[in-house]
Amino acid sequence: MDNAPTHSLARTLARTLAIVALSTAALTGCDPEACEPPVEVIEGQDPQPGSGLPADTWAERGRLLAFHHQRSLSRDEIREAQFELPFADSYADFGIDDLTSFYTEAEIDEVVRHEVDVYRVVYETIDPWGAPTVASGAVLVPRIEAPPAEGFALWGLLRGTIFYDADAPSHGDMPDFGIWRGLLPASAGYVTAMPDYLGFGAARSQLHTYLISEPTATAAVDMLRASRHLSVELGLPLRDEILLSGQSQGGHATLATMRTLEAEHADEFELAGVSAAAGAYAVSPLVTALLNSDALIAPQVTSLYTLALVGVYGFDQPLSHYFAAPYDELVLELHDKTKTNAEVIAGLPSGNTEELFAEDFLTAFRGEGEQAFKQALADSDVHIGWNPEAPLRLYHGELDATVPVAQSQAVLAGLAGEHTSIALEVIDGAGHLQTIIPSTLRTIHWFDSLAPATD
Repeated sequence: MDNAPTHSLARTLARTLAIVALSTAALTGCDPEACEPPVEVIEGQDPQPGSGLPADTWAERGRLLAFHHQRSLSRDEIREAQFELPFADSYADFGIDDLTSFYTEAEIDEVVRHEVDVYRVVYETIDPWGAPTVASGAVLVPRIEAPPAEGFALWGLLRGTIFYDADAPSHGDMPDFGIWRGLLPASAGYVTAMPDYLGFGAARSQLHTYLISEPTATAAVDMLRASRHLSVELGLPLRDEILLSGQSQGGHATLATMRTLEAEHADEFELAGVSAAAGAYAVSPLVTALLNSDALIAPQVTSLYTLALVGVYGFDQPLSHYFAAPYDELVLELHDKTKTNAEVIAGLPSGNTEELFAEDFLTAFRGEGEQAFKQALADSDVHIGWNPEAPLRLYHGELDATVPVAQSQAVLAGLAGEHTSIALEVIDGAGHLQTIIPSTLRTIHWFDSLAPATD
């Protein structure tokens, strides 16, 4: 990224060491101070041969550094989680009382076919400036006595927005969402890879590159590679085809990853099908509308995205240029990944946009100023400027007030072409979170027709 600040390799590697040491502690139970780090870095030098991670393999993106079996879930536990929603309390204000009315027990039973084992993986990737780092995720594996003759299908499932590190998939739990979104695909028979993205899990001390297309796709691609390495370690045969899906932030991540896979890694990955639900695909128009609004809308999201843009692109401006006092000093603490969605919202204003964002910044943004910021917004867009090759299905709730259905309609209009297979299904009466399970059920049945999970 041309506008991004430059970070020294030595400093990045040193930071990576700390993250890997913490990850190793979590995996092995040893104290971080006592754990033997996988790389010995001398200040100002690259890793040396014999150090445990030679220089010529350090940037082997997607290489599996560690994995750990975290838990197993029975079919009954998976079934119950679809009705006793783990995120119900934290998202009570999102109008989800009717969420379970959008699917039936029979529909859930039809896809809950297998028990599931959950693995945490730590793998190599790169940061937004191309320097080597680590990331993590969860791989959910269906427990099948006799693997399919053609191998398991690998499904990359990209998570939605979270604020709380404990909610990252690699922790293997469901404090809010966690691994919840991946339970049905895995139980249906798919090896399901769920990246944390940069900023969570093993990469929790790093910037979360929220809705920034390139680093999001990079972490997802390398998670797919790490999942293939894990399958070798576990003796799980995989098919050549891969599948991809995501909802909300994960919808945006899905299209960003699809674009990257087809443009840069077509010889490595064969995309059989892609499903995206309720995603913020046209990021620039959406954020522009939010910042132009007098009423403050989704402050937890706009503040998180602004932090990501400033962190990646720099802009040579302090946070006080973008945020009004006292939030220019509070916003980093609110987004320190120790707070839940509800706690972040409670710490932010709820009245006018000027309460959160600096008046001079808003005036310039609403006029002809802040061109670098506006260009960075446009860099996040995934609804125009490329031609998908794999079949793509979009799902969106008719009454989604968080990410309006116009976002999916923009993809349909912006990417449809002579050789493009895109379809949009609007889910009647559904809001934002109400789309998760209906779109997942529809996607499972569609993927079953493209790359069957079982024989």
